[in-house]
Amino acid sequence: MRKPIMTFAPSRPTLAPQAKPETDRRRYQRVNIRLLGRFSMPNRLEYPCQTLNMSPGGIAINAPVRPEIGHKLSVQLDMLGQLQGQVVRHMDTGFAVELEQLFLNPEKLADQLTWLANRSTHGDQDARRHIRIEPLHRHVKIERAGVPPFAGIVLNISRSGACLETDRKLTIGTDVKIGRLSAHVVREVKNGFAVAFDEIIPAHEFSSDIRL
Repeated sequence: MRKPIMTFAPSRPTLAPQAKPETDRRRYQRVNIRLLGRFSMPNRLEYPCQTLNMSPGGIAINAPVRPEIGHKLSVQLDMLGQLQGQVVRHMDTGFAVELEQLFLNPEKLADQLTWLANRSTHGDQDARRHIRIEPLHRHVKIERAGVPPFAGIVLNISRSGACLETDRKLTIGTDVKIGRLSAHVVREVKNGFAVAFDEIIPAHEFSSDIRL
């Protein structure tokens, strides 16, 4: 007795799953860095937090409560301003956030995080004051007593000062108003000058979206 002949339908070619392209966030090493801040839960209550480590793609956060995985939140960090992200992992003492939008280009933020971590390691307690960002709103009105206001471009800004491009040259020590902030000129730079603010910008106002 013959065995029945087995027939097979021609198989369709299967496509191997496409490997997801490596994201930029994987290119950057996390640095151990301690920055104080706060975040809000879905119930709108705010809680304090502290970073454990950070890269341009994500943050590990120490906090008293943990949002649900997948929850989108805003984290306000001292000296770095507001960051948007999504909770991707829980840890014993907090949670990890994958950043969705960066207010700095990743290379510059990576350099600044490394610089800050190194400075902190060497005991510079004031290092965080001098982290500078490139604001989204760069055009600003500059005022000086006795002359009409003139225009300037904010090249970078920290909570304690800014570097401005303008066609005017002002001597060191000159009192000026940069938008709504009182300041004084501390040095000359190419095509402009740098100022120190009379009052440090509050942490909750300092982000790439700041308007002077």
